[in-house]
Amino acid sequence: MVDDDVDLSGRGAAWLAHLLWEQRVARSNRVAPTYFYESVCHGRSFFLFVRRVRASQLGIRRRIDMNEEAMETGAATRKDATRVDLRNPWIAAALTWILPGVGHFFQRRYFKGLVFGASVWSLAIAGVVMGSYRVETENGAELYVARNVYCSWRPGDMRIAFIPQSFVGLYAIPAIAQYREAKSLVQDVARGVREPEREHTTLNAAFAPPQISSEMNARPKQPTANDIAARLQSWLDVALLYSMSAGFFNLLAIFDALGGPNLIDEKKSKQNDSNSEKQKKEETK
Repeated sequence: MVDDDVDLSGRGAAWLAHLLWEQRVARSNRVAPTYFYESVCHGRSFFLFVRRVRASQLGIRRRIDMNEEAMETGAATRKDATRVDLRNPWIAAALTWILPGVGHFFQRRYFKGLVFGASVWSLAIAGVVMGSYRVETENGAELYVARNVYCSWRPGDMRIAFIPQSFVGLYAIPAIAQYREAKSLVQDVARGVREPEREHTTLNAAFAPPQISSEMNARPKQPTANDIAARLQSWLDVALLYSMSAGFFNLLAIFDALGGPNLIDEKKSKQNDSNSEKQKKEETK
């Protein structure tokens, strides 16, 4: 039986007749004349064929109606017309945290990846360079890298500035690793399991927390906070500002990779503008 909504009169019948008798390519379309006659010969229902054609027409019309309705309500501007494919937002946010800009490249948002990556990387590298210094000794030069960026929750040395710095994985991962290593070294030396730090290495001095009074025996090669401030002087504050700014800026990039752009409803914005203009006119009166 044919559905009640199937109408072969008027335009529908003319379109079907044109499709059946004017198309010359066999089997290129499931409604080609040759395929149609083969289907009938093999016992397939003509009514199923008509319903298939009619369903394709209804599907196209339904999509057109939905698009027109979306444009009228303003939903097309917010969701359909300007929707951004974020792929996997959580993976993109994690990549952005570890390596700024890479998450946006993962989402194929190359322009934002370049903008966020260049901004955060320039601030982060500048903070590391300005927070590093070198000490000349008898055994050669000792390099202390990024002494303005470190993680510490020890009594008397609560590093609050590390919270914004931790929004950059380039800072957070080595800083947390150095803090855990320093904490385990102090505990092992106190138990007599390990020997204290005897030699200075660039790897041990990078992103490492400074020495406090209770760690003088376990970490004698690490400088204190006063030593770092004396070496860097005013550069320490500038380096701290740059590293914290890199963290805050990368936090915005993480939220952008996770949630996408904030799409504006043009219809609502126009209504708000008109309402504000009316209020201004009423106030002037």
